[in-house]
Amino acid sequence: MATVNFGKIKKVWKGAYDNSTAYTVDDIVSSAGISYICTAATTGNAPPNASYWDNYAVGSDLSAISGLAANDLLYWNGSAWARQAIGSAGQGIKVNTSANGYEFGAAGKLVKTAHYEDANRRTNSGDNTTWHNARNFYVKSSATSHIMISGQFRGSDNQGNDCSVPNCTFTDSAGNQWRIPCGYQTTSSHNNSLNAYHIFGLIGGTEYRITGSATAPASGQMTISFQVNSYSNASNDAWREMNPNNSDDGRLYANNHELGYNSQVNIYEFEPS
Repeated sequence: MATVNFGKIKKVWKGAYDNSTAYTVDDIVSSAGISYICTAATTGNAPPNASYWDNYAVGSDLSAISGLAANDLLYWNGSAWARQAIGSAGQGIKVNTSANGYEFGAAGKLVKTAHYEDANRRTNSGDNTTWHNARNFYVKSSATSHIMISGQFRGSDNQGNDCSVPNCTFTDSAGNQWRIPCGYQTTSSHNNSLNAYHIFGLIGGTEYRITGSATAPASGQMTISFQVNSYSNASNDAWREMNPNNSDDGRLYANNHELGYNSQVNIYEFEPS
């Protein structure tokens, strides 16, 4: 009686590919997270050698990724699956500087905004007055960002010395300093008038830097000092009260009122282009 060889009547799962195993047609193996079916008998010709293997099912062997941890993001790097560990609070995912992978960092140009308010009433007089020194101003998030500020420092009992130059010194956590002058507009009668020193400027770069060599303030706590000077160190006596309240003029609100005449600065931290 004649014998007919039908070959395999079903596909055979062989598990992970082994270079020493002899494979025949319709054997199925796994390699690097992908299943392959044998198309020609072979030993020692590993997938994805197209002379012997076809893709059977494409998957991913995630357990083989070294260091895989909770909240990791997975991406295909061109030859295998790779992981990207989660970043810090407030960061976003972005393409790295080499444009060949991903990383967490500041999302977009604007890093953070904040508001600084000083409601403490102070009195002082004389030339070269420091109204407050090294007060905590802002906690900077990024080591590469700059800060744009816009605001007012407010006072009363103007002495009418138009050569006074109010200025703010900002110090970062590494000791670098930037000093920004404030704008000042007098009144015709001077005495007892309310005045605001307007401040607009950039903390970063070299224009206002007076100490250190950094072009970007270090991350961490920054402080602010506010003083009034002139080039000749004389005739710059300005206010007598900073952040005045109704103890200075009964028509004013108290400092703890939302309409108090308090000093305020808007802060914009951003990554420069």
